[in-house]
Amino acid sequence: MTVYHIAAHLSALFVILPVIIGRRNKNFIPPSIKPLYYLLYISFAFDAFGITLNELNINNMFLGYFFTAIEFIFLITVYRRFFNIGNSLFYPIAGSFFLMVMGEAFYSSLYQYNSLSAGTESTILILCSLLAFYRVMQTMMFERDLLSEPFFYINTAILIYFAGDLFLFLMSSYLQTHRAKQFPELYLFHSVFHVVYYVLIALGFVQLKKKLLVSRPKYAIT
Repeated sequence: MTVYHIAAHLSALFVILPVIIGRRNKNFIPPSIKPLYYLLYISFAFDAFGITLNELNINNMFLGYFFTAIEFIFLITVYRRFFNIGNSLFYPIAGSFFLMVMGEAFYSSLYQYNSLSAGTESTILILCSLLAFYRVMQTMMFERDLLSEPFFYINTAILIYFAGDLFLFLMSSYLQTHRAKQFPELYLFHSVFHVVYYVLIALGFVQLKKKLLVSRPKYAIT
C-alpha cells in the first residue's frame, strides 16, 4: 500500500469526527442541517465498504455512482430548506440529476470514475454555496457574529470541498485511463480537501449547542 492510499483511507476516516460531535449535539441540530448529519453516516458506510473492496483488490469505482446521487440529494435538500425552495423546482432538479447519473452509469463503464455526474454535482453545489453566502450578506439574517453560526462552517465546507475537487472530478476518468500511475498522486489533493470538509462540518456542529445557550433568555437574579 502506497502513501497515497494510506492518505486516502485516513481522510475517509475523518468522517468519524463530525459524526461523534453531531451525535453529542443531535438534539440541537435544526431540520435544515439534518440531511447533512444523516449523510455523514452514509458516507462512513460507503467509505468503509469501498476500503474493504480495495483491500480485496476489487474495483470499487461503481460505488461512486450510487454515492454521488445520494450525496447530491441530501446536500441539495440542505439548500432547499435554506432558500425555502418549493417542490415544483426541487423535484425536477433532483430527478434530472438522478437520471443523468443513471445515464452515465449505463453508457460508461461502472469501473471508471463518474466524472460527469461528480463534476455536475460540484458545479451546482458551488453555485448554491455562493448564493447562500450572497443571501447571508444581503439580508444580514444572522444576528450574532458570522463565525458563531453553524451554517457558516457547513456552507464553507461544501464550497471548499467541491470547488477544490472540481478539476479532479472532471479529469478523473481521463486520468484513470491515460495516466493511471499519476492518478493516485493527484488524488492526494482530494484527501486534503476531504479532511478540511469534515473538520469544518465538525466545527459547525460544535457551534450548535453554543448557539442555543446564547439564544436562551437571561433572567436577572434578585
